[in-house]
Amino acid sequence: MKKPSWFRWYDFLSFGGLALVGLAAVIYASIAGIQSPHAKQGMILLIVVTLTFAGIYLRYALLRKKEFDSFSWYPTYGFMVKAVGDYKLPTPDILDAAVRRTITAWTPYHPAETILKASANWCWFKKDLNTSTDEIGMLCKGYTAPNSHEIKVDYDTPTDALEITAFEHELGHVIRGNATGNWDGGEHHQFMKDHGLK
Repeated sequence: MKKPSWFRWYDFLSFGGLALVGLAAVIYASIAGIQSPHAKQGMILLIVVTLTFAGIYLRYALLRKKEFDSFSWYPTYGFMVKAVGDYKLPTPDILDAAVRRTITAWTPYHPAETILKASANWCWFKKDLNTSTDEIGMLCKGYTAPNSHEIKVDYDTPTDALEITAFEHELGHVIRGNATGNWDGGEHHQFMKDHGLK
């Protein structure tokens, strides 16, 4: 799987595209030598608007790149993983083994590997999800954003082994939700309980 790119054409064509249109208009107006009572003020305004759109796009692109650079890329199954705090991220071998275990457990019920490889999987390890409701409005050891491949996983100490976190459990939610279109946590938990899944 290819690593997600911070560059998106949609972003470029919105603000970046407007900056290019403005630049083209500035160049045309300069070459054509447009004459009018307020040509100088119009040209200044056009340049300011062009620079504003360029600045907005560049600022957004740089912030997006900085955010993407804060993630570690695990290419085997397409995981972008970030530690929010001092969590020691697992090695690629350890993370891949956990994903393989999850795939093996879920494959009898859903095409787990196909689902996980269908899109980049985003994972944040965040301390104290289970002691504060500030993040998602409830106490939990992990959280899966509905209709996505995005999970947040609680950790207690920086050296918590991946196996004792809710990482594999949250992957189960990603698999079940994307397979069925049903993102009801209660239904997922009952299915997991009935089939001996994490």
